[in-house]
Amino acid sequence: MLQKIVYLIFVIVFLFSCKSNTETKEIASSPSEETTNYDNQIAQIDKIDSLANRYLDLGRFSGTLLIAQNDSIIFNKSYGLADYVTIKEFTDSTAFKIGHLSELFTEAIIRDMINQNLIQSNEKIATYIPQIKQNFTVEELLNHKSNLQTIAQIQEVNPNKTYSLIDYVNLSNNENDKAAEIQSELDYNILGLVIEKVTKKTFSEVLEQYAQKWNLESTYFHKTDTTHLAIGYLFYNYRNQGLKITPSPKYQDSMAFSSRGIKATVKDIFKFVNNFENQSLDKEGYLMNDGFSYSLKKDNDKKRTVLILSNRKHPVAREMSESIEKILNNEEYELPLIRQEIAINPDLLKEYEGVYAMNSTMNLTFVAENDSLFVIMGENKVELKPQSENQFFMNESDASIRFERDENNKVAKAILLDGFLEGNTILKVKG
Repeated sequence: MLQKIVYLIFVIVFLFSCKSNTETKEIASSPSEETTNYDNQIAQIDKIDSLANRYLDLGRFSGTLLIAQNDSIIFNKSYGLADYVTIKEFTDSTAFKIGHLSELFTEAIIRDMINQNLIQSNEKIATYIPQIKQNFTVEELLNHKSNLQTIAQIQEVNPNKTYSLIDYVNLSNNENDKAAEIQSELDYNILGLVIEKVTKKTFSEVLEQYAQKWNLESTYFHKTDTTHLAIGYLFYNYRNQGLKITPSPKYQDSMAFSSRGIKATVKDIFKFVNNFENQSLDKEGYLMNDGFSYSLKKDNDKKRTVLILSNRKHPVAREMSESIEKILNNEEYELPLIRQEIAINPDLLKEYEGVYAMNSTMNLTFVAENDSLFVIMGENKVELKPQSENQFFMNESDASIRFERDENNKVAKAILLDGFLEGNTILKVKG
């Protein structure tokens, strides 16, 4: 009954939005067109719900999904649990760690302070933080143009150096050849420190003030009471006991800070990004050590927002949001295969045998034995279970492999699925 009510509310809101956008038309939609539109929206909701439940069943997603059209929320539902130990369900007040979506809030604070002439965008950062010896400006930090290395890159070279923001900034060699691909969290952590220096308040206090100004109910950096904070989880083969979910280790607040450390609810984020009236947003990612992933896609042209917050580390939120976009556009989409072994023709396995190159120095070898397919990785030999005629999974992990053919119908490559639909390609080089 509850689901039917949710469906009805969705349809009413959607039809109202459509009506408001077509009031200038001289000829109103006919009853048959309205019925068709109603049926289409019901079908879309069923597909979105099935998609989210499939990712939940596969262990890669647990969280909250929000879809908005024309500034109105048309779908908002949670899947899984906020805490799998205490069996705590998600509520409207459940906050998630939102990773580098935090940068949106930090940038908004900085921009407002620039408008108040408290900060100058073209000023060198040393004006505000003399201990930093680098030469970049506030605007360069906002646009990730500092070329600073990431925390992980600096730690790799300085494994025994305890994290300190200023020390790490000064340790960076400013020759980050991956800057275009991997934006350093140090950029926005510095901006958080600028906010503290100028306001003479903690970043947490300043964020709380702005959250009140923006009418946000549960957006914060630090709280003593974490009752409403979802617990982050990893899903992997724990001590060879099979696939299980386990609480993730905690990411240090000092490292996360103003670049990765903000917590918020889906409704707060939606309310906040609605302030960007003429701006599209497309951000996704996951917290490597903290068990959360996220995807935000705000399409200004379509007046549509798709937001996914998950308390699982795996980076499938983007994959989910892309499928949801296709569903809403009435396009073909893929539903990930369930992890269930099926019977296939054993002759097919011989076609998948061979050596596949991961890179110039590392290969994977696939062999067919006793009507089963195995992958050899170093000294390990792991059996692969067929999910379809060309896709296989491992009992020991949540990884899958899909074999693909060329124009001559010969098996030419395999896809190591990072999510469930796409991943890294390895070419068949022998066999």
